[in-house]
Amino acid sequence: MRKFIVKIKIMNQMSKKIDLKDRILLNELKKNAKCSSRSLAKRVGLPISTVYRRMKRLKERGIIKKYTIHIDYEKIGKPVQIFALINVEEGEGITVKGIKNKIRKFGEVEEVLITHGWNFDLIVRSMLKSVKNISEFLERIRKIEGVEEVSSIIVE
Repeated sequence: MRKFIVKIKIMNQMSKKIDLKDRILLNELKKNAKCSSRSLAKRVGLPISTVYRRMKRLKERGIIKKYTIHIDYEKIGKPVQIFALINVEEGEGITVKGIKNKIRKFGEVEEVLITHGWNFDLIVRSMLKSVKNISEFLERIRKIEGVEEVSSIIVE
């Protein structure tokens, strides 16, 4: 009987998205994705083996997709952040996803998001050297076949 209860408990744990301990681990990793399992274990008050096992499970389940960095763009000469808001005129061979893939290749582009239920089809987050570069960047986007409208906002 005991084995049956343990199996059910394990299956129930696997079916949950994440529990409080997983959330705590994820919050700590958001602060510093580079920290070791040992350091993470100390910060969250769990044994290293538990942290390692939970991290492995979060990766296997696709909850943790990758580890990344946070760049100080001012220090690399790209202090101006803009969001370009784009409408796409879909047609023969022209799709929002296709436009997204073209824009994603621009060196200044950090992120391209497809939107639904809003006035624009795409949001493009870009980092530029100066405000003077905005017009040139937006003009390159406008030249892409299927781009109907482009607006932008500067954000801090």
